[in-house]
Amino acid sequence: MPAPSSASATHNWTANIGIATFKGEYQTDWNVIMAASLLAALPIMLAYLFLQRYLVGGLTAGSGK
Repeated sequence: MPAPSSASATHNWTANIGIATFKGEYQTDWNVIMAASLLAALPIMLAYLFLQRYLVGGLTAGSGK
C-alpha cells in the first residue's frame, strides 16, 4: 500500500487546484467557481491598492540617473 502524498490531502491544495475541482464531468456550477475566484484574488487586489503608492514611488526612484 503506497503512502499517502501531501498532494492528495485536500487541505494542502492551492486555490487554483481547489477551484478546478468545482468543475464536474457533466455539470459546472459557474457561480461557485466565480465566487471562489473572487475570494482567492481579493487579498492580492487589496494589497495592491494599499501598497500602490510605495510601488510607484520605488519604480520612479529607480528610473533616474
